[in-house]
This record gives sequence, structure tokens and C-alpha cells, in this order.
Amino acid sequence: MIAQIIPNISVDCVVFGYDNKTKLLNVLLIERFLQLKDTDEPLVNDYVLTGFHAYEDETIDETAKRLLKELTGLDNLYKKQFKVFGDPNRLMNQKDIIWVQN
Repeated sequence: MIAQIIPNISVDCVVFGYDNKTKLLNVLLIERFLQLKDTDEPLVNDYVLTGFHAYEDETIDETAKRLLKELTGLDNLYKKQFKVFGDPNRLMNQKDIIWVQN
């Protein structure tokens, strides 16, 4: 049986990297792009933190581990949970609402 996503639970990971040459702290972002078939104008075209929905058969920690492995190819990364947002009406940005609906 294929595990189903839980649509109202997602994990976003903030991945920090330090560049020794420039002495800058970096954050990994992914490009989010959504365009309808019948238009040339993109509905969503921006950069966001790395994240995805949790599956029914995994814990939040397992979701974070899976995401980090898929995005970076690395295992055994240090993880720290900072905040949980639980308001079901937390999506206020129109781009986020469009993204979730599609």
C-alpha cells in the first residue's frame, strides 16, 4: 500500500550553510513555479524554504529526515525543532493558497 500524504501537516526545513571564502551564512531555498496550461502568466514564481507534506505512516522527525535526504543527499544531519504552527487558517498569502489548491 502506498502511503498517503496528510494535506494539513507539512514540515519546512531551514538548511543553513556557511561559506568559508565569503564568511557568509546561507539558507537553502527552492524555486516554486506554477503556471496554468492555458496562460503564459505564472501564478506562482518565487523561492521558499524546503518542505513537503508528512505521510500517514511517518512521524514529523521522519518527515524532516526524508526531506533533508531528498533535498541534500545527506544523512545524519543535525536537526532542531524551533516552532510549530497549528492554526488551520494560517495561510494568508495568496500565492500560498494558490499553491496548496493546485
